[in-house]
Amino acid sequence: MNDATRTSANADALAGIEEPAAPEAQVDLATLIERQVTAALAEARKNDPVIAELQAKLAAAEKANVELVLKAEAKQLADQHAAGANESHASSKVRYAIVIDEARDPNEINPVFVSPNGRAYHIKRGVVVEVPREVVNVLNDAVEDRAVPRSDAQGMPNGFDVRKARRFPFQNYGMVVDAEGKRIERELPGLNTAV
Repeated sequence: MNDATRTSANADALAGIEEPAAPEAQVDLATLIERQVTAALAEARKNDPVIAELQAKLAAAEKANVELVLKAEAKQLADQHAAGANESHASSKVRYAIVIDEARDPNEINPVFVSPNGRAYHIKRGVVVEVPREVVNVLNDAVEDRAVPRSDAQGMPNGFDVRKARRFPFQNYGMVVDAEGKRIERELPGLNTAV
């Protein structure tokens, strides 16, 4: 490329560049040229079908990667909950399959934290988990007083009765691992299982 062609190409490239209208403008000429060149390059990239196709593929790959990462994190979290409930330094190898009922109130604790004898268990609600006998005992002993409205003979409100209720209602499906560590075949309900 000779000097005349280079000068002509530079003149064509600079033809669309506007200079600041007034000296009060705080943007210097170099910044303005840089912005306009960047915008022109971005516009040229948009119009190139190969670049547009590659950008679309890249965006799809990034989206797929984000979905895979989220699925992997969710699986890892579920595995941690299951491992936390199954892993134990309990007094025996005996395990019971339980399900702590789903919470009716969105402010309820999930997962449920149980700590018999200083051993911590985080038990996710609505999932079948295997726990040692100590956890079952703690859940059985976790009761609270609930006020139940009382009515008189005409059905009119007449105060409250206080009744004991489980703090964490749960279902116990019985022993699934015996004292020797052997699994007992047991049919469990069709719930999410983490056993």
